[in-house]
Amino acid sequence: MNDCHDGEVFTDILEGIDAEIAQVSADGAYEHHHCYDEIAQHGAKAT
Repeated sequence: MNDCHDGEVFTDILEGIDAEIAQVSADGAYEHHHCYDEIAQHGAKAT
């Protein structure tokens, strides 16, 4: 059983990537302002 929404763990997913992030592509589950903010903080482009 899954008890959290994809968008709730988005920051953890990005923080787990050691390489530079140039672009992030995701489905509607990540369509939240905080996800776009997190992408911008990594200097990446949301697509």
